[in-house]
Amino acid sequence: MEWDGATGGLKCRNCGTLVKVQDAEALGYHPYETLPAFQSLQDYPETVIQCPGCGAEIKADGKTVSMGCPYCGANLVFDDKQLSFAKPDGVAPVMISGDKVRQLVKEWCGKHMFAPNLASKYLEVKFISPQYIPFWVFSARVTAKYSGRGGRNRTVRERNAQGQTVSRTAVDWHPIDGTVSAELESSGVPGDRDIDGSFSDFLYSSTPQDSFRAWQPEYFAGSWSCLPTVQAGDAEAAAHDGMIPEIKRRTVTELSRKWSHIDFRTFYVSFSDTAWRLVQIPAYFVIC
Repeated sequence: MEWDGATGGLKCRNCGTLVKVQDAEALGYHPYETLPAFQSLQDYPETVIQCPGCGAEIKADGKTVSMGCPYCGANLVFDDKQLSFAKPDGVAPVMISGDKVRQLVKEWCGKHMFAPNLASKYLEVKFISPQYIPFWVFSARVTAKYSGRGGRNRTVRERNAQGQTVSRTAVDWHPIDGTVSAELESSGVPGDRDIDGSFSDFLYSSTPQDSFRAWQPEYFAGSWSCLPTVQAGDAEAAAHDGMIPEIKRRTVTELSRKWSHIDFRTFYVSFSDTAWRLVQIPAYFVIC
């Protein structure tokens, strides 16, 4: 049986039997001290099992958590491997069927190619499969300490060389310094090094936060998924880098209530109370 996005349950591809899966709310953040120690893929042994569908001996590399049998297509989920690393705190289940994706791909190609009618006639989807991509997400109290100068506009009237009265804008500068602090949540940092940044940013930002459910291996049935290959420490650094522009934007917004111009001389950012969570987000891999 495999997860069926259209019905929200496990469905037999042969007889159509549907088994509902009891879902639960996703877990929240964990203290930084519990961040899982990263292991290289060599530390995860190659998985070798006998396919329950055709009996073939299947080998999977150290990072693979779920896959399809290359011989009969049976769904294989190695949940013990996932649990040995870190159980995801949230999974956004696939909510669209492969047939629907096939239709959308053909429609999209028909709109973007020079000969849309040919695309609709001859485009063939060779392969289509849902894939889960791991994302590290961090929250932290971000504190910015700044110094510099703030300026206010002032209208100055003066005479020009022709004796005419003209106006110009002058800026009165004053020293400023202060502190701004806020609780921020990072955008998801992809846990797979092979994922393009622009795609992962779109995927995470377009996934509603209320769509995450508590992890269950049934969600991965019929999909390919893997353990994170990005170290949690590297992901944390990337998350912090992404929070800096936001705290700077908030600082500028606050200062703009008083000053027309802001010129920072120093801007130091620190992080505290960092927490983390691991989520899995689905996408479809399509070959046409």
